[in-house]
Amino acid sequence: MKSSWASLVDLPPQGADFAIEDATVWNSLIEEFRLDCRLPQNPEARLHVQPVEDGFLVRGRIAGVFALPCSRCAEDAIAPFEERFEHFVALQPAEKGEEKEQEEEPHLRILAGGVPELNLTGLCGEEFVLALPVKALCAPDCKGLCPACGMNLNEASCNCAGTADPRLAGLRGLKIQS
Repeated sequence: MKSSWASLVDLPPQGADFAIEDATVWNSLIEEFRLDCRLPQNPEARLHVQPVEDGFLVRGRIAGVFALPCSRCAEDAIAPFEERFEHFVALQPAEKGEEKEQEEEPHLRILAGGVPELNLTGLCGEEFVLALPVKALCAPDCKGLCPACGMNLNEASCNCAGTADPRLAGLRGLKIQS
């Protein structure tokens, strides 16, 4: 994933605002994690980073629209999303003259000279992946595909006889008495 590091050395006490507007950030994330979606429009990500005791408080918002295959019929399902998040980034002192990434904070690195940098795209990337719907539907009443012939039942009903599962053949004559 394309990283965007922001220096936190001269951050004012009231904090600073950052935005991620580069479409290649989101597209590289989709490619890297092989996500089965596309973005009809560029997501909007805004972050506010404020220094606090022993670290930084990051408040953010990411919003956009996913286009991904419907779980029932495989047509495009449009899923808008908006995620708000807060993340505390703990600052650990670094050894003098050494650049290192923080073990507990993968989105923070300390450059030589003790300059902290925050990976903005890393933080937003996590929220982006978490915003993906578990089961996307093109419509709440989507009928899906015929299991026998594969016809999209939202467009027309199929005339196939429909093949029953042969594993259930023993239950075909079963009658339940109440």
